[in-house]
Amino acid sequence: MELHRRACVGRRADTRRVATLGVLEESIATFEAAYRAQRGALADAHRDGLSQVIVAFEMQGTRDKLSQTPSTADQARIASQRATSPDTEVAAGGDAMRDRPRA
Repeated sequence: MELHRRACVGRRADTRRVATLGVLEESIATFEAAYRAQRGALADAHRDGLSQVIVAFEMQGTRDKLSQTPSTADQARIASQRATSPDTEVAAGGDAMRDRPRA
């Protein structure tokens, strides 16, 4: 039983590693193409070690952009739009924007 559990954990770790490498390669190609040659020159053990400590994630952006000093009306409009989103995380962000104390 213990051996089976370890094997399953190992497969999940391998799947995560492959996914992490995919996100990393895509990010390098998109945002840091010049780094690709430098990364390729790293020793395999060093590159593998780095890839084991990188946490890959993706997030979907929105078209809303808040300036550093948005007007109160802009803040309220964006908070209201987000609070009514079908995406629960976006809606929670809108609720937090709406409910936060104002300075």
